[in-house]
Amino acid sequence: MVVKDWSQRSAFVRHVVAPWLIRHELAVLERTRGLPGLPAPEGRIDAMAFALEFVDGAALRRRLYGRSLPTAFFIALEGILDGLRQRGLLYTDLRSPSNIMVAETVAPALVDLGSAFAVPVPRRFRRWLERSALEKLRARFEGRDEIPPQTQIDYQQVDLGRERLAMLDDGREDDEVPVLLLADLGVSIAVFEAVLAAAGPAGRRALAVDLPGFGRSRASRGSVQPTRLAAEIALLLDALRVSRVDVVGWGFGDRVARALAASRPDRVRAGITASGAAVEPLVAASSESAEALRRQVLAALPPALSSAVRDEVRQTLAVTVDARLLGACRRLADAAPLPIQPWCQLDGDLLSDPVPLWRALGEAGR
Repeated sequence: MVVKDWSQRSAFVRHVVAPWLIRHELAVLERTRGLPGLPAPEGRIDAMAFALEFVDGAALRRRLYGRSLPTAFFIALEGILDGLRQRGLLYTDLRSPSNIMVAETVAPALVDLGSAFAVPVPRRFRRWLERSALEKLRARFEGRDEIPPQTQIDYQQVDLGRERLAMLDDGREDDEVPVLLLADLGVSIAVFEAVLAAAGPAGRRALAVDLPGFGRSRASRGSVQPTRLAAEIALLLDALRVSRVDVVGWGFGDRVARALAASRPDRVRAGITASGAAVEPLVAASSESAEALRRQVLAALPPALSSAVRDEVRQTLAVTVDARLLGACRRLADAAPLPIQPWCQLDGDLLSDPVPLWRALGEAGR
């Protein structure tokens, strides 16, 4: 299931907007129950949250699909719209590709039914609206008859309202103090592949999070101040119902980890600084251009990383906003706060050999 939760929004949204949105979307989901390509409602949880059926797939994004979707995909999407029309509904947000999911069978699904309304729109005008939106989607995504293979990494997306963060969750669910992994400058959390795989055998749970505007987390207009990013991480922990963590920061991620420990000491039990790329070459590259900085970040990756992970990092770096990447690099040269929690530094290639990391985390937990 998927849970839609408004409890982290502003007071105005919680008390004025959310009640109407929840009632509206649940009513639409009930009205469309049984139609293919639409999630089924699973019921209300409380005043601020309800659950609906999980749709297995990936959001329709250019960097995932480009011009690669077959014509049959758009024919099936028209069929979903016809089904809504038969139930007296008009879908008003087809221009937003993020509301369209691509299932493993390359079939479409619409997941935001809050954008559907029972409004008396003339048939000719309705068809013009839908045809115009479909033509734009086809111009962006329609191409050859096969779809490229997606990454095997099973990312999760957590919507915090202001931000949407990508994360990986692995290991034992009963771990009361999970390990929070924060990556270096512009680097995807895919680099923690080996660390995550070792979490379960070590008796721990690991949460790797792409910082706002980096990796596969949604592009953010906010600043790259480590204190601001730490506040977003604290909101994520609230959404996951995680009260305390041990935190591991690598490079720029260490700046955010220390900011989290300093600003929210109740949320961090212990921390580890994982050695990353030297700061001086990165800062020097950033003075040339964002592209020079990207090349330096890639060159500094541990040699033992797999080619698939390197490709993932290269892809996410390519779509990172230049100003955001350069701004974060400048923060690397700033002095990091000194947390009061137990904190240590581990050297070596912990990404390909995570045993020393889990051993140190075990000692920190004691």
